[in-house]
Amino acid sequence: MSFAASITQADESLGESLGESRVRVCSIVAVACCILFATNGFILSGLTVFDSRMLLDLGLSNTALRLRDTITVATLGIAMPIVGYMIDRLPVRPILVGGLLTMVFAFAAYTRVHSLWQVYALHILLGICQATSGVLACVFLVSGSTGPHRGMALGILIAGSSAGNAVVPGLNSILLDHWPWRTAILSGAVAGCVLIPLVLAIVREPPRPAAPASAARGVGASSFLPILRSPDFTTLAITASGTVFCVMVLATNLSLYAVSPGVSRATLGPLLLLALFGAAVAAQVLAGAATYRLPAWLIHMVAVIVMGAGAMMLAAAPANFALPAVALFGLGWGANSTMLQVRPTMLFNGPSLGLILSFLALTETMGGALGPVVAGYVRDRTGSFAPVFALVASLMVVLALLTFLVASTKRTTNVLLAGHD
Repeated sequence: MSFAASITQADESLGESLGESRVRVCSIVAVACCILFATNGFILSGLTVFDSRMLLDLGLSNTALRLRDTITVATLGIAMPIVGYMIDRLPVRPILVGGLLTMVFAFAAYTRVHSLWQVYALHILLGICQATSGVLACVFLVSGSTGPHRGMALGILIAGSSAGNAVVPGLNSILLDHWPWRTAILSGAVAGCVLIPLVLAIVREPPRPAAPASAARGVGASSFLPILRSPDFTTLAITASGTVFCVMVLATNLSLYAVSPGVSRATLGPLLLLALFGAAVAAQVLAGAATYRLPAWLIHMVAVIVMGAGAMMLAAAPANFALPAVALFGLGWGANSTMLQVRPTMLFNGPSLGLILSFLALTETMGGALGPVVAGYVRDRTGSFAPVFALVASLMVVLALLTFLVASTKRTTNVLLAGHD
């Protein structure tokens, strides 16, 4: 009897331990979602709500203001390899806290800008914030904490990013209706202040893969460099760079498009951003769940094709169809962004995962950095958003063809391998 009782007690303790572990992991995923909600929502799409006021107040051109976004993304790209190296060797929690403190300072300082160089300097800080408390650190944290449920967890995580991009513009629009833009912009600083205690209280270090003996002897680069030259990495890098270019063009220009001649509906701007990132939220969760049943490369191929269809609809259809076109693009972007995080963790998981993710993110930021400034230049030269949308549609058609051809090759390879079994 005593032996049976001890076995029962041990089982109950194990059940309680597993239950506590699940709660802790879910809490970590939730905090990571909130971090991406804030860092992407307030820095990327949330700031565009203030663009029309800033153009008037500071006397800037659209191209000059769009360069602000390019500086943010370029700083992010430069900082990514450094942060990836740090994440592979240092605890994640202080890195996240440092990024959020930078966010608080930058948004607080935004209330006192009076010249273009000050805006650019603050966006260098915001780029550092996104590097240290953005997708890279959060993906590393969640992928290391969730084990076999990584696909679903990363889908939920990336959905947090798009939820921020969908919700924050509407929130900032409400604040802008009641306060001057210099006061309303403090919402980003408040968000950072709320998140820091949550990170300190909840986030714990994820288990890390053991470094192989070769890496311990300092020859890890011999296995790391071939990964950067592999066809899988090359395809992911090209797709990431091109799709991020396109989504940055839309995310930073839809608010101005809504008030441009021929459209002139100020309320349409937040709705377009809500359609873009709201659709992305649903697609991100569904894409993460789909990894349980479908190959990740197949989900990725369909996602890019859907993005291309939405971009072509936006470029070719009248302004009345802008909302469904942007929503369709958002559905594709949501699934694509999830696969850009899930596939590298499946293909390249190991002790150098942080560094590999950082190099992949660097290719993303190269495309993202070009997007806003190229779109601003085309818009200023032509006086219309039609060429901007045509550029996005053309690039997405090329990327859709690339992913289809690569997927066809992968499918053929799988069939041949199955035939030899």
